[in-house]
Amino acid sequence: MTNCYERKTKQTRAAKLPARASQRNYRPQPRPQPRLARMAGFLGAMLLALTLCPSARSAQSASLSWDASPDLTVAGYNVYYGRASGVYTNMVAVGNQLSAVISGLDEGGTYYFVLTAFDALGLESIYSNEASYFVPPSVTAMNLQIGGAAGGAFVLTGAGLSGHTYEIQATTNFTDWTVIGTQAVGPDGVLSFNDSTAPNFPNRFYRTRDTQP
Repeated sequence: MTNCYERKTKQTRAAKLPARASQRNYRPQPRPQPRLARMAGFLGAMLLALTLCPSARSAQSASLSWDASPDLTVAGYNVYYGRASGVYTNMVAVGNQLSAVISGLDEGGTYYFVLTAFDALGLESIYSNEASYFVPPSVTAMNLQIGGAAGGAFVLTGAGLSGHTYEIQATTNFTDWTVIGTQAVGPDGVLSFNDSTAPNFPNRFYRTRDTQP
């Protein structure tokens, strides 16, 4: 007799795995763009210009101007400057003006300027391009020649800038200088001055000062 057995196979239901992240209906949220990036964009196209106004030399000042920003949220501008390129130790807030005169500059020094813009919340843009300016000395060196004249007077001659007026200063001790006259330089660039008071002093020394920019 043959015995028959029925073999049953146990079926296990497959576990339901979680959907992968790539299969989910997920949309990454865009990162908010800071307003600083937008402000940096317009300032990069805004150029800082430096021009020397007629009175700047005597006042040791520099005149700056720039184009208005196209961004309507700009509330004003700041001017930064210093004695080394890229190092700005001073700042002047100029409001919404498109020009500024920076005074108090040292004669014979070079200054570097940049500009920033800011909005009503105080958010400030990056620096503009850099402009530099050398402040010329107000005293123009002149090689004077002294010659004798009638009555013991001295005649001073030297080469100067045509159209400029020079102060003639005199001293006996190199400490106290006195302006004894002014002299304009003609088209030939020659300065000539007669010191008729020279006989009143046992010794006298002279120098000149350019009074014009």
